[in-house]
Amino acid sequence: QHSAELRESDSYLQKNSRTSRTRLRANAASGAATAATMRRRHFVFACLAHASAAKTSSKAKPPPRAIDVLPPLLVASAITATATYPLDFLRAARMSSAASADAAKLGLRAAVAKFSQGLAPEVAKGTLSRVLKFGGFPVAHRLLYDRAPAAGSAASRAAAGALATFPEMALCTPLETGKLALQLDALKAAPAFDNQLQKAAAALTAAAGPAALYAGYCALQCRQAVWTAVYFASRPAFAEAFGALPGATFCAGLGAGVLGAVANCPFDVCRSVAQKELIGAWVSGGEAVTRAPGLAHALAAGRSVVSARGARGLWAGVGFKSLHLGCGGALMAVLQPACERAWAKARA
Repeated sequence: QHSAELRESDSYLQKNSRTSRTRLRANAASGAATAATMRRRHFVFACLAHASAAKTSSKAKPPPRAIDVLPPLLVASAITATATYPLDFLRAARMSSAASADAAKLGLRAAVAKFSQGLAPEVAKGTLSRVLKFGGFPVAHRLLYDRAPAAGSAASRAAAGALATFPEMALCTPLETGKLALQLDALKAAPAFDNQLQKAAAALTAAAGPAALYAGYCALQCRQAVWTAVYFASRPAFAEAFGALPGATFCAGLGAGVLGAVANCPFDVCRSVAQKELIGAWVSGGEAVTRAPGLAHALAAGRSVVSARGARGLWAGVGFKSLHLGCGGALMAVLQPACERAWAKARA
């Protein structure tokens, strides 16, 4: 009887043990399922919260309005164009004579004496050019990538910068051509245009038609696209390198501007030489081309520079050009946000 009771007790314990293990397994499976469900719910809620935050952020920071950007940008561009004009005059004189083995050596005294030549069209062109470039760059970046330039990469900023130069050069090339005509006219013993843009434009259009005002457009477009792409792509890297040092913003703009100038100098030399030849032929009444040439003429001018002075001739005037575009980029990097802050305070 005692053995029977022991067997019955063992059977009961085994049965209860199996039941307990089954319940433990069931509870463990249920707990795992619950944890997985909670993780899925947490992921969904996190995604919803992130999307909601993104929508709230986009609503809180819409793209700036034109009234908030254009007036301060116009002021900053006009100041920069006026301040950097003497360097542009020296650059044009050196580059346009790059095809000559004995390139003209124009000193600072001569530049000061001829300072007013082409000043008005350069200030007008420089102001309009910078307004279109610096104002169009963030618009182009949002158009291409649907985000602000600060959230983009160096490649995206380069592409947006290059795109922003197309409307810029479509509007500014006639002013650029007229300015160069006045600057070259100033170097003559007997200037013909009396520093008047309308006289230069009339002489060019009379010789070769309205297309003469777009002489060298292809090389100008390449020049502008290269500088703008390099400038906007590299400026954040320069800013990061200078960090919190005094004048870091100015130095970052200067470094990016100089780097862009070195990159686009060959295009500028080619177009300056080509335009000098064309303007000289058209104004002198000699054998003139009846239409504004394209990239082929600029490339031919580049070959003549290389044959006369070697490859280094393509970087003729790079010192003045680097100072001109470097200082221009530095001034815009400092003046644009400063003018925007002053404008916002004035409108508050």
